Amino acid sequence: MNERNIGRILDVLQYAIEQYGKTFMEDSIYKACPSATSNIIDLLDEREVFTCTKDGICFDESNLEEFRSFLSDLQDEIDELNIPEETKKEINSRIDFNLNLNFNLLNT
Repeated sequence: MNERNIGRILDVLQYAIEQYGKTFMEDSIYKACPSATSNIIDLLDEREVFTCTKDGICFDESNLEEFRSFLSDLQDEIDELNIPEETKKEINSRIDFNLNLNFNLLNT
């Protein structure tokens, strides 16, 4: 995984948080996150961060544990990347502030 893909994943995760509890379509992800790829959506489905059905994609309370686990794994991947420490801090702060903050708002 590289820095660009991590950024794309974070964009898609942020979109999913904004759609919490709603069913949305893959096309809506591409509109909101133009750099997203089907591989990212497949990864999040495989890791059960999303629930994909024939009716659409959903991110709700049934996915929260997987979401937490995925973020933890993503932070581990970031730590292993051969990128400047400042870049790692920026990515991790995006995870900590944007995703975890919004995630915590969902749990209140």
